[in-house]
Amino acid sequence: SGGGAARGGALACSGESSVSLHGSVASSNAAEEEGGAAFVGDGCVLTATGTEISGNEAQVRGGGAFVSGGGSLEADRASFRGNAAREGGAIFASGGAAFVAARDSNFTRNEAEESGGGVSVRGSPFEAQGSAFARNKAN
Repeated sequence: SGGGAARGGALACSGESSVSLHGSVASSNAAEEEGGAAFVGDGCVLTATGTEISGNEAQVRGGGAFVSGGGSLEADRASFRGNAAREGGAIFASGGAAFVAARDSNFTRNEAEESGGGVSVRGSPFEAQGSAFARNKAN
């Protein structure tokens, strides 16, 4: 909680790496650029199971998480609440090889100044299964 960085306020990963969060909380983190809580770069797999990602902010993209290139985010029973960014309040994903899957997850009260209050995707696959999107906002 309460971390700050240019990319990935709480954590940043890239290269052939994997990060697993189980029953964790990432809150009140900030990034000057991308990934208020998490920056998931090329080659990294981030798995968030039963994890709360809330109250994080990125000045540019991905208030909760930013996923780029060959990065992958798999959220299972996760909660993305009250995150904010210019684009992709909860999650921003970009690049053909970036992949985001949300299963039984909640996206609530996330906000973007431009696009994708909950999720913003550019040229990347996004899969939501049994997930709820409520009270997200893009201005």
